[in-house]
Amino acid sequence: MSAWRRVACAGGAGAALALVALLVLRAAEHAAGRQAVLLVGAAVAAAVVAPWRAARGPARAAALELLALVAGALVVAAPAAVLDGVGGSVGGLLWVALFGLALVGLARLAGRAGQALATAAGLLLVAAPYVAGPLTLGLPPGARPAALEAALHTPVPVLGGTFAGADALRSGRLYREFPLVDTLPFQYPSPTQALAVVALAALALAALALLRAHARRALAPRRLAPAPLLALLLLAGAAGDARAQLFPEPGGGPDGPQIGDLQTRVQLGYWVPQLTGYAQVAGFDGERPGSQLSFRRVLELDPIYMLPTFEVHLAWQNAGRIYAQYFEGVWHGEATTDVPRFFEEAEYPAGAFIETRYRYRTIALGGELHIPISDFLTLRLLTTQRYVKHEIRVRSVAQGISERNSLETFMPTIGGGIDVFIWNVISAYADIQWLDVSTTLFGAADPRWQFRYTEWRVGVRLELVQHAHVSVEMYSLDTTITDGRRDRFRQHLFGPRLQVAILF
Repeated sequence: MSAWRRVACAGGAGAALALVALLVLRAAEHAAGRQAVLLVGAAVAAAVVAPWRAARGPARAAALELLALVAGALVVAAPAAVLDGVGGSVGGLLWVALFGLALVGLARLAGRAGQALATAAGLLLVAAPYVAGPLTLGLPPGARPAALEAALHTPVPVLGGTFAGADALRSGRLYREFPLVDTLPFQYPSPTQALAVVALAALALAALALLRAHARRALAPRRLAPAPLLALLLLAGAAGDARAQLFPEPGGGPDGPQIGDLQTRVQLGYWVPQLTGYAQVAGFDGERPGSQLSFRRVLELDPIYMLPTFEVHLAWQNAGRIYAQYFEGVWHGEATTDVPRFFEEAEYPAGAFIETRYRYRTIALGGELHIPISDFLTLRLLTTQRYVKHEIRVRSVAQGISERNSLETFMPTIGGGIDVFIWNVISAYADIQWLDVSTTLFGAADPRWQFRYTEWRVGVRLELVQHAHVSVEMYSLDTTITDGRRDRFRQHLFGPRLQVAILF
């Protein structure tokens, strides 16, 4: 079936669904409640179907089919809205369409896991008042109005209260599950506000997905980190007083975040990393590519059970920090090659006994911008400029062969993170940095350098005393460096890390 025939079928299906919905509404004793149920059901269907269609074909086709489905429904619903007074269904259908378009953009933006991620996000938004209701009682008083305002823009309150006229939060099970509605005054968003919020989210996700799809053709970063960019866009577009945005005033009110004094932190870590990856070095003539020498399978490098790390931080509470990190490791290995291996100008024949010494060194300079959301939640935007150097020596004493190679460069990154205060002295944190860059120097036809970088950590911090903190985390650093068509080093270090921080 052609793409346009699928679009036409989607439009016909939307018209049929709208007709059935209107018949149900006219036969129902309480039309508002029935209309709310139908609109929320449409949002659940969009959360499942829209990402599925986006994963099975081009995002443009999925978006056109979704728009055709809603257009067909509007053709039937609009006249009935004028005659029978069920106009909320028109605005509700538009909201559901934009909701589905946002999920299509999220699915395309997230790559291979986009379908599962977008569907989970859509269903979580539908269930948000039920899930978040009991948790809101533990919020500090100043954060409760913001939590209620956020909940009012999720599908159930918007589709039920704004468009269908059914008071979803003050009746039934939600009244018991969401206690804030009994303690704080509120009103549902207007149709214009509800449509504006979901339209902004759909536009932002669609734009980011389009940039990601076309970025490979440029010399700029080929893959964008969606989470930091999306968070920055939503924060920049969020309504509110400008003084409460990225840069809070030091002399603000007692309820606002205050920028603290400079604090120095020395952080010593003990990392137990698992090393994977490979080294590939071609000859100087470039005609014979080097063999991929896997660190574990070919070179059989021995693991390091304790890799020290060192960091120095200069931090300002509620504002951000700058920091420097240094660590290096040396791995040794002995192995017998089962097939001929090529490394630089040498050929190691099958059966040769080779000894390997591999050294990795890195120095990172980074900065973070902290965005306090509430007393227990802080968002972080961060960037790191990392210097790395790979050194490897491969030799065979019996064959009288020894070759050495090194590769060093700088890699810029960007990312985002979050800090969550859990209880008493316990906090949790997580962050990720991700960038994929290729550059061309001196007008060459092929990229001179290609970098792929992913760094993330998830951990728990214990603030035992005022000037000493302990943290336990899972830390991952994955880099791939390609120098033209000759040399490539792929390295992934992953494992638990224990850190002790001394504050001055």
